[in-house]
Amino acid sequence: MIDLEKLSLLVQDRENKLRFTLIKKGLNYHVYIEKLHSLNQWLSIFVKEFSKYNSKSILKGDIDGDSIMIINYLSLCNGIVDSHIGLNKILNDMQDDKYELNTNIFINSRKNNAEHDKFFGYKEYNDFQYFKHVRAVFGQHPSNLEYRQNGESKRAFSSWPFHDSILQKNGCDLYTNIYLDLSRHGGGIRFNLFLDEIELFIVHVLESIKNMINSITIIVNAYILHNCPGVIPDFDKLTIPAKIQILQSEIGQRYSFDDYHYLLDATITLARIHSHNPVVGYEAYNDNITHDIDVSLNEIHSIVSTCDTKELFFFDEFYSNIMDSIGHHYYREKCAMYIIGDIRYMDIFLMVNKEISKILNTDASHGFGDFYYRLYLLSQIKTKVYK
Repeated sequence: MIDLEKLSLLVQDRENKLRFTLIKKGLNYHVYIEKLHSLNQWLSIFVKEFSKYNSKSILKGDIDGDSIMIINYLSLCNGIVDSHIGLNKILNDMQDDKYELNTNIFINSRKNNAEHDKFFGYKEYNDFQYFKHVRAVFGQHPSNLEYRQNGESKRAFSSWPFHDSILQKNGCDLYTNIYLDLSRHGGGIRFNLFLDEIELFIVHVLESIKNMINSITIIVNAYILHNCPGVIPDFDKLTIPAKIQILQSEIGQRYSFDDYHYLLDATITLARIHSHNPVVGYEAYNDNITHDIDVSLNEIHSIVSTCDTKELFFFDEFYSNIMDSIGHHYYREKCAMYIIGDIRYMDIFLMVNKEISKILNTDASHGFGDFYYRLYLLSQIKTKVYK
């Protein structure tokens, strides 16, 4: 049986390693991560329910009841097949060698449905396609079948299922008649159902799902290992500008997010803070801010060295203390929005800068580095721009 826990760990990896692997491989994150979550949830249900069935115990002699049970059973099997198709798509997009499950299970089905398969052009169907048709014939909408005949699409419908005739012992469990051309086949074309072949087919599909989950796990772990080489050599010996530069380079290589990644954003902010001009009378605070910047960079490096996505506790508190020095939440938010590129709030940004200059008794400056540094000074002297 497949290891559902392993699939769950892939999908719900706390460090989101599968997520960035899929993006780095050029896949569409929004489609695939949602698909993986869906597959994880549905496959767990389908496999759990499927394991409760013994296909031979479904038939109790009540044809109406049996038919409902068959519909439920084939629906569960279909869910497992769809899960296989989804995982197969993801796996094949993650690797160059395409994986495909080839089975030859429906031997009795093809033998006893030869007239049907020939008439409707199903002789070349693989087992996945054949199962899908079986499910449609004995499914919830047997009056909505679609066939291709001589290149044309035609509608057909199947009758309510029947037990196999006593006079025709071919081993099938149920049969139905499929009607398409009443003038030529007024009695319909018989289609036989062999539950043991359906069950065996799903067993093969489950084994294939197990193998695909293992393959995805191997690809993900190998990719992470290859792209997360560990600590940056002699990082602690580098200057602050050098640390910022090499971190930004490594973030681009080790993570999939080239833009707007929270680690990259943090290094950009720290670079701006570091680029300030000293304010006369507050020289004693220069070493303090340099220390806090360096500690923040070391914190980022500790995360980048393992490709984790942990929170930046020190940097977040450091940055929050700076921005909180504005005081009023509205002005703080609008200044932050201007800094990240929303020019609508330039007037508010200039107004806050002007108030800061008055408090520190220095000339006004509109540079981001000076803005951050002056807010840092206010935080050190326990003063806010807006009380």
